[in-house]
Amino acid sequence: MSNKNDVTCKQSALMRRFAFCFVVLCVLILFTIWHLVKLPQRRVLFFPGENAMRIEIHFLPHKWKKEEQLKEFVKELLLGPFLMKSTAVFPKPSKLRFLILKDQVAYIDISTYIGKNIPKHLYPLSDDVKSYMEKNVFYNFPIIKHIYFTIGGQLPGYLPYTIENG
Repeated sequence: MSNKNDVTCKQSALMRRFAFCFVVLCVLILFTIWHLVKLPQRRVLFFPGENAMRIEIHFLPHKWKKEEQLKEFVKELLLGPFLMKSTAVFPKPSKLRFLILKDQVAYIDISTYIGKNIPKHLYPLSDDVKSYMEKNVFYNFPIIKHIYFTIGGQLPGYLPYTIENG
């Protein structure tokens, strides 16, 4: 009788170990899948509206590096808003020329098309463009402390190729 109890105890101990190992293996697999699956990142974008600033929620592809996240974000901002009552910050064929993120400082350069249809007095893009860019980047990337933002290598709000002394 004692042999049967010993065998039963050994079998039940073996089953408990097997169940424990199975649970640990399942948790490990689920954690690995959860860690490797790249869920979209929720970003808030601010666009000019008719009377006030408009807010849109966009879901962007997940990137591991902050610089890559910022590049995806700026490209999305350049695409413009979903809502019809919102206005794009940049003219349509605008593109990201380069973006560098170093030591909590972002260097962003946008190439934008300034065509013949745009009046000369609007050529030096206003500070609104810069303020919308800063609002979007600082809100979504609080680690960034400063932005050097240029359009075609030129600071917004200045005539092309002007040099300021001072």
